[in-house]
Amino acid sequence: MPRAMWSGAISFGLVNIPVKLYKGTASTSGKQVSFHQIHKTCGTRIRHIRWCPKDEVEVPWDEVAKGYEFEKGKYVEVSDEELDALLPEEDYATVSIENFVALEDVDPIYYDRAYYVSPDGSPKAYALLHETLRKTGKVAVARVLLRTRSHLALVRVLEDHLLLETMYFDAEIVDAGEIPGVPHGKAAHVDKKQLDVAEQLVESMTIEWEPERYKDEYSAKVKKVIEEKIEGGEVVEAPALPAAEGGAQVVDLLAALRQSVDATKARGKKHPDTLADVADLHPIARVREKRAKSAPRRRAHAAKRSRARRG
Repeated sequence: MPRAMWSGAISFGLVNIPVKLYKGTASTSGKQVSFHQIHKTCGTRIRHIRWCPKDEVEVPWDEVAKGYEFEKGKYVEVSDEELDALLPEEDYATVSIENFVALEDVDPIYYDRAYYVSPDGSPKAYALLHETLRKTGKVAVARVLLRTRSHLALVRVLEDHLLLETMYFDAEIVDAGEIPGVPHGKAAHVDKKQLDVAEQLVESMTIEWEPERYKDEYSAKVKKVIEEKIEGGEVVEAPALPAAEGGAQVVDLLAALRQSVDATKARGKKHPDTLADVADLHPIARVREKRAKSAPRRRAHAAKRSRARRG
Protein backbone atom coordinates (compact mmCIF):
# COMPACT_ATOMS: atom_id res chain seq x y z
CA MET A 1 0.00 0.00 0.00
CA PRO A 2 1.43 3.42 -0.92
CA ARG A 3 2.62 5.63 1.92
CA ALA A 4 1.63 9.28 2.10
CA MET A 5 4.58 11.55 1.36
CA TRP A 6 2.94 14.71 2.66
CA SER A 7 -0.08 15.86 4.64
CA GLY A 8 -1.58 19.31 4.83
CA ALA A 9 -4.59 21.13 3.43
CA ILE A 10 -6.14 22.61 0.30
CA SER A 11 -7.17 26.22 0.82
CA PHE A 12 -10.43 26.76 -1.09
CA GLY A 13 -11.88 30.21 -0.37
CA LEU A 14 -12.97 30.05 3.28
CA VAL A 15 -12.76 26.27 3.22
CA ASN A 16 -9.79 24.32 4.56
CA ILE A 17 -9.66 20.71 3.27
CA PRO A 18 -7.24 18.39 5.15
CA VAL A 19 -5.54 16.08 2.64
CA LYS A 20 -2.62 13.71 2.11
CA LEU A 21 -0.43 13.53 -0.97
CA TYR A 22 0.76 10.36 -2.69
CA LYS A 23 3.21 10.02 -5.57
CA GLY A 24 1.31 9.39 -8.79
CA THR A 25 4.00 8.73 -11.41
CA ALA A 26 6.37 5.80 -11.92
CA SER A 27 9.46 7.98 -12.24
CA THR A 28 9.07 8.98 -8.59
CA SER A 29 7.39 5.88 -7.12
CA GLY A 30 10.17 3.33 -7.61
CA LYS A 31 8.52 1.35 -10.42
CA GLN A 32 11.21 1.99 -13.00
CA VAL A 33 14.42 -0.01 -13.29
CA SER A 34 17.33 1.90 -11.78
CA PHE A 35 21.02 1.10 -11.39
CA HIS A 36 23.78 1.98 -8.93
CA GLN A 37 27.32 2.60 -10.09
CA ILE A 38 29.74 -0.03 -8.78
CA HIS A 39 33.47 -0.65 -9.09
CA LYS A 40 33.80 -3.26 -11.83
CA THR A 41 36.81 -4.98 -10.24
CA CYS A 42 35.37 -5.55 -6.75
CA GLY A 43 31.65 -4.76 -6.87
CA THR A 44 31.79 -1.95 -4.32
CA ARG A 45 29.29 0.85 -4.80
CA ILE A 46 31.07 3.99 -5.94
CA ARG A 47 30.96 7.02 -3.66
CA HIS A 48 30.80 10.43 -5.31
CA ILE A 49 32.75 13.07 -3.43
CA ARG A 50 32.96 16.85 -3.50
CA TRP A 51 36.42 17.63 -4.88
CA CYS A 52 38.28 20.93 -5.14
CA PRO A 53 40.61 20.69 -8.16
CA LYS A 54 42.63 23.73 -7.00
CA ASP A 55 43.47 22.52 -3.49
CA GLU A 56 43.18 18.85 -4.52
CA VAL A 57 41.19 17.92 -1.42
CA GLU A 58 37.78 16.47 -0.59
CA VAL A 59 35.52 19.28 0.58
CA PRO A 60 33.28 18.69 3.65
CA TRP A 61 29.75 20.06 3.58
CA ASP A 62 30.52 22.83 6.07
CA GLU A 63 32.94 24.32 3.51
CA VAL A 64 30.50 24.20 0.59
CA ALA A 65 28.77 27.44 -0.44
CA LYS A 66 26.22 28.33 -3.10
CA GLY A 67 27.46 30.55 -5.91
CA TYR A 68 25.52 32.07 -8.81
CA GLU A 69 27.73 32.43 -11.91
CA PHE A 70 26.83 35.78 -13.50
CA GLU A 71 29.96 35.82 -15.70
CA LYS A 72 32.39 33.07 -16.62
CA GLY A 73 34.34 32.31 -13.45
CA LYS A 74 32.62 35.06 -11.42
CA TYR A 75 30.14 34.14 -8.70
CA VAL A 76 27.83 35.79 -6.21
CA GLU A 77 27.70 33.78 -2.99
CA VAL A 78 24.30 33.33 -1.33
CA SER A 79 24.25 31.92 2.21
CA ASP A 80 21.80 29.40 3.66
CA GLU A 81 20.64 32.07 6.10
CA GLU A 82 19.76 34.43 3.24
CA LEU A 83 17.79 31.69 1.50
CA ASP A 84 16.05 30.69 4.74
CA ALA A 85 14.93 34.30 5.22
CA LEU A 86 13.01 34.04 1.94
CA LEU A 87 10.78 31.27 3.28
CA PRO A 88 7.15 32.43 3.62
CA GLU A 89 6.01 33.66 7.01
CA GLU A 90 3.27 31.03 7.08
CA ASP A 91 5.43 27.97 6.56
CA TYR A 92 2.52 25.55 6.58
CA ALA A 93 1.77 22.78 4.11
CA THR A 94 -0.99 24.33 2.02
CA VAL A 95 -2.16 24.08 -1.56
CA SER A 96 -3.57 27.56 -2.02
CA ILE A 97 -6.15 27.77 -4.83
CA GLU A 98 -6.11 31.13 -6.63
CA ASN A 99 -8.31 30.66 -9.71
CA PHE A 100 -10.31 28.20 -11.78
CA VAL A 101 -9.86 27.64 -15.54
CA ALA A 102 -11.15 25.27 -18.21
CA LEU A 103 -9.05 22.10 -18.46
CA GLU A 104 -8.92 22.27 -22.27
CA ASP A 105 -7.29 25.71 -22.04
CA VAL A 106 -4.18 24.26 -20.36
CA ASP A 107 -1.64 22.83 -22.78
CA PRO A 108 0.02 19.59 -21.53
CA ILE A 109 3.47 21.13 -22.10
CA TYR A 110 3.00 22.90 -18.75
CA TYR A 111 2.58 19.65 -16.77
CA ASP A 112 5.46 18.40 -14.63
CA ARG A 113 4.68 15.77 -11.94
CA ALA A 114 1.44 14.25 -10.69
CA TYR A 115 0.35 13.46 -7.13
CA TYR A 116 -2.83 11.78 -5.91
CA VAL A 117 -4.73 13.83 -3.34
CA SER A 118 -6.53 11.86 -0.62
CA PRO A 119 -8.84 13.20 2.14
CA ASP A 120 -7.32 13.25 5.62
CA GLY A 121 -10.27 12.96 7.96
CA SER A 122 -13.84 13.78 6.97
CA PRO A 123 -14.27 13.28 3.19
CA LYS A 124 -17.17 15.75 2.85
CA ALA A 125 -15.12 18.84 2.03
CA TYR A 126 -12.97 16.75 -0.34
CA ALA A 127 -16.11 15.44 -2.05
CA LEU A 128 -17.44 18.99 -2.38
CA LEU A 129 -14.38 20.20 -4.31
CA HIS A 130 -14.25 17.00 -6.39
CA GLU A 131 -17.89 17.22 -7.42
CA THR A 132 -17.66 20.96 -8.13
CA LEU A 133 -14.71 20.47 -10.45
CA ARG A 134 -16.35 17.47 -12.13
CA LYS A 135 -19.64 19.24 -12.84
CA THR A 136 -18.09 22.50 -14.03
CA GLY A 137 -15.30 20.89 -16.07
CA LYS A 138 -12.88 23.32 -14.44
CA VAL A 139 -9.48 22.83 -12.82
CA ALA A 140 -8.08 24.76 -9.87
CA VAL A 141 -4.93 26.83 -10.33
CA ALA A 142 -2.90 26.86 -7.12
CA ARG A 143 0.41 27.87 -5.58
CA VAL A 144 2.42 25.38 -3.57
CA LEU A 145 5.89 25.33 -2.02
CA LEU A 146 7.98 22.20 -2.66
CA ARG A 147 11.53 22.01 -1.35
CA THR A 148 11.47 25.73 -0.61
CA ARG A 149 10.66 26.56 -4.24
CA SER A 150 7.33 28.01 -5.30
CA HIS A 151 5.46 25.93 -7.86
CA LEU A 152 2.44 26.54 -9.99
CA ALA A 153 0.01 23.61 -9.75
CA LEU A 154 -3.33 22.33 -10.98
CA VAL A 155 -5.86 20.41 -8.92
CA ARG A 156 -8.11 18.38 -11.20
CA VAL A 157 -10.44 15.40 -11.22
CA LEU A 158 -9.18 11.95 -12.21
CA GLU A 159 -12.07 9.47 -11.88
CA ASP A 160 -12.87 9.29 -8.12
CA HIS A 161 -9.73 11.14 -7.05
CA LEU A 162 -8.35 14.64 -7.03
CA LEU A 163 -4.96 14.94 -8.69
CA LEU A 164 -2.38 17.64 -8.10
CA GLU A 165 -0.12 18.41 -11.06
CA THR A 166 2.94 20.57 -10.48
CA MET A 167 3.53 22.79 -13.51
CA TYR A 168 6.17 24.84 -15.25
CA PHE A 169 5.81 28.60 -15.11
CA ASP A 170 5.30 30.29 -18.46
CA ALA A 171 8.84 31.71 -18.37
CA GLU A 172 10.18 28.14 -18.15
CA ILE A 173 8.56 27.07 -21.43
CA VAL A 174 10.87 27.37 -24.44
CA ASP A 175 9.43 29.67 -27.11
CA ALA A 176 8.42 27.48 -30.05
CA GLY A 177 9.49 30.27 -32.39
CA GLU A 178 13.10 29.66 -31.36
CA ILE A 179 13.06 26.11 -32.71
CA PRO A 180 14.57 25.96 -36.24
CA GLY A 181 13.40 23.89 -39.21
CA VAL A 182 9.64 24.47 -39.04
CA PRO A 183 8.33 24.98 -42.61
CA HIS A 184 6.67 28.28 -43.54
CA GLY A 185 5.16 29.76 -46.65
CA LYS A 186 5.35 27.59 -49.78
CA ALA A 187 7.35 24.96 -47.92
CA ALA A 188 4.39 24.48 -45.57
CA HIS A 189 1.87 24.01 -48.40
CA VAL A 190 0.22 20.58 -48.36
CA ASP A 191 -1.28 18.92 -51.44
CA LYS A 192 -5.03 18.31 -50.94
CA LYS A 193 -4.91 14.74 -52.26
CA GLN A 194 -2.08 13.89 -49.89
CA LEU A 195 -3.98 15.51 -47.04
CA ASP A 196 -7.11 13.47 -47.82
CA VAL A 197 -5.15 10.21 -47.81
CA ALA A 198 -3.38 11.19 -44.56
CA GLU A 199 -6.73 11.96 -42.92
CA GLN A 200 -8.07 8.56 -44.02
CA LEU A 201 -5.02 6.88 -42.52
CA VAL A 202 -5.50 8.72 -39.22
CA GLU A 203 -9.18 7.77 -39.16
CA SER A 204 -8.39 4.10 -39.81
CA MET A 205 -5.89 4.05 -36.92
CA THR A 206 -8.07 5.94 -34.44
CA ILE A 207 -9.25 4.01 -31.34
CA GLU A 208 -10.53 4.78 -27.84
CA TRP A 209 -7.77 5.81 -25.44
CA GLU A 210 -6.68 2.75 -23.44
CA PRO A 211 -3.47 3.53 -21.50
CA GLU A 212 -3.05 -0.10 -20.40
CA ARG A 213 -2.65 -1.01 -24.07
CA TYR A 214 0.83 0.50 -24.13
CA LYS A 215 3.58 -1.34 -22.25
CA ASP A 216 7.14 -0.39 -21.35
CA GLU A 217 8.69 -3.20 -23.38
CA TYR A 218 12.26 -2.02 -22.85
CA SER A 219 12.01 -2.11 -19.03
CA ALA A 220 10.42 -5.56 -19.22
CA LYS A 221 13.39 -6.82 -21.26
CA VAL A 222 15.85 -5.24 -18.81
CA LYS A 223 14.12 -6.96 -15.86
CA LYS A 224 14.25 -10.29 -17.71
CA VAL A 225 18.01 -9.93 -18.26
CA ILE A 226 18.48 -9.14 -14.55
CA GLU A 227 16.38 -12.15 -13.47
CA GLU A 228 18.31 -14.47 -15.78
CA LYS A 229 21.62 -13.24 -14.38
CA ILE A 230 20.41 -13.83 -10.80
CA GLU A 231 19.19 -17.33 -11.66
CA GLY A 232 22.50 -18.05 -13.43
CA GLY A 233 24.52 -17.02 -10.40
CA GLU A 234 26.01 -13.92 -12.04
CA VAL A 235 25.90 -11.98 -8.80
CA VAL A 236 28.58 -9.58 -7.52
CA GLU A 237 28.61 -9.22 -3.73
CA ALA A 238 30.08 -6.01 -2.37
CA PRO A 239 32.77 -6.49 0.30
CA ALA A 240 32.16 -5.23 3.83
CA LEU A 241 33.62 -1.79 4.40
CA PRO A 242 35.02 -0.41 7.67
CA ALA A 243 32.97 2.26 9.42
CA ALA A 244 33.81 5.75 8.24
CA GLU A 245 35.78 7.89 10.68
CA GLY A 246 34.77 11.51 10.29
CA GLY A 247 34.91 13.25 6.92
CA ALA A 248 32.04 14.11 4.62
CA GLN A 249 29.02 11.85 4.57
CA VAL A 250 26.98 10.82 1.54
CA VAL A 251 23.58 12.45 1.75
CA ASP A 252 20.44 11.18 0.07
CA LEU A 253 19.29 14.07 -2.11
CA LEU A 254 15.88 12.43 -2.66
CA ALA A 255 14.67 13.41 0.82
CA ALA A 256 10.99 13.74 1.65
CA LEU A 257 9.37 16.85 0.20
CA ARG A 258 8.65 19.78 2.46
CA GLN A 259 5.53 21.51 1.20
CA SER A 260 4.20 24.92 2.11
CA VAL A 261 2.44 27.90 0.56
CA ASP A 262 1.47 31.49 1.36
CA ALA A 263 -1.95 31.81 2.93
CA THR A 264 -4.78 32.79 0.61
CA LYS A 265 -5.31 36.55 0.45
CA ALA A 266 -8.55 37.72 1.97
CA ARG A 267 -10.88 38.52 -0.92
CA GLY A 268 -13.79 39.78 1.13
CA LYS A 269 -16.26 37.66 -0.85
CA LYS A 270 -19.14 35.77 0.75
CA HIS A 271 -19.57 32.16 -0.17
CA PRO A 272 -22.85 30.31 -0.81
CA ASP A 273 -24.80 29.24 2.26
CA THR A 274 -24.43 25.63 1.10
CA LEU A 275 -20.83 25.67 2.26
CA ALA A 276 -21.97 26.25 5.82
CA ASP A 277 -23.94 23.00 5.68
CA VAL A 278 -20.85 20.93 4.96
CA ALA A 279 -19.28 19.37 8.06
CA ASP A 280 -15.67 19.93 9.05
CA LEU A 281 -15.10 23.07 6.97
CA HIS A 282 -12.79 25.37 8.91
CA PRO A 283 -12.49 29.14 8.36
CA ILE A 284 -9.07 30.16 7.10
CA ALA A 285 -8.92 32.79 9.83
CA ARG A 286 -8.69 30.11 12.52
CA VAL A 287 -5.99 28.30 10.59
CA ARG A 288 -4.00 31.51 10.13
CA GLU A 289 -4.21 32.27 13.87
CA LYS A 290 -2.91 28.80 14.70
CA ARG A 291 -0.10 29.09 12.13
CA ALA A 292 0.96 32.51 13.38
CA LYS A 293 1.51 31.21 16.92
CA SER A 294 3.76 28.40 15.73
CA ALA A 295 5.44 30.32 12.87
CA PRO A 296 8.88 30.78 14.55
CA ARG A 297 9.14 27.09 15.40
CA ARG A 298 7.97 25.99 11.94
CA ARG A 299 10.32 28.40 10.15
CA ALA A 300 13.29 27.13 12.17
CA HIS A 301 12.31 23.54 11.44
CA ALA A 302 11.87 24.27 7.71
CA ALA A 303 15.24 26.03 7.57
CA LYS A 304 16.94 23.06 9.23
CA ARG A 305 15.35 20.60 6.80
CA SER A 306 16.18 22.85 3.85
CA ARG A 307 19.84 22.97 4.85
CA ALA A 308 19.89 19.19 5.32
CA ARG A 309 18.52 18.66 1.78
CA ARG A 310 20.92 21.19 0.28
CA GLY A 311 23.72 19.54 2.23
